[in-house]
Amino acid sequence: MPVVFVPGNHDAAVVPPRPLGATNIDGIVIEVAGLRIAGLGGCVRYNEGPNQYTQREYVRRAKRLMRRERRASGDGIDILLTHAPPSGLGDEDDRAHLGIEALRSVLSVFRPTWHLHGHVHPYGHPKVDRKVGRTTIRNIIPWQLIDIVPAGTTEIEEAHRGS
Repeated sequence: MPVVFVPGNHDAAVVPPRPLGATNIDGIVIEVAGLRIAGLGGCVRYNEGPNQYTQREYVRRAKRLMRRERRASGDGIDILLTHAPPSGLGDEDDRAHLGIEALRSVLSVFRPTWHLHGHVHPYGHPKVDRKVGRTTIRNIIPWQLIDIVPAGTTEIEEAHRGS
């Protein structure tokens, strides 16, 4: 099965990117198994660690991603994959787990069916899904296996959810 990922704030800038054999989609849109997936990695800067950006830097990264997508096809995406959640939609109050403000405009432009993120660890307290328009936002920590049928059908079956 194809595997895509975006780097998180604990992922060192190493080559080749981890996990081995997977495709890093940070800042790009790709088609995988009939699904169009966009990715933005990292989190809001809270120390000098890797893959951390200011809110202003995220605005630039998000605009670059949206411009690339419009030039590529303009068909929108099925899944937005990010490391951190959007601001106010699954983030926390502490400095290390603030959400990304620019993701709200990415959601309104791309209108994905799913926005999957991590970064905020619920420590045994599952986070509820959030909805923005037609998009379901889900914290997939600690892990999840979700079978997603490409656009044009309505069947979505969740196979496994980590606890």
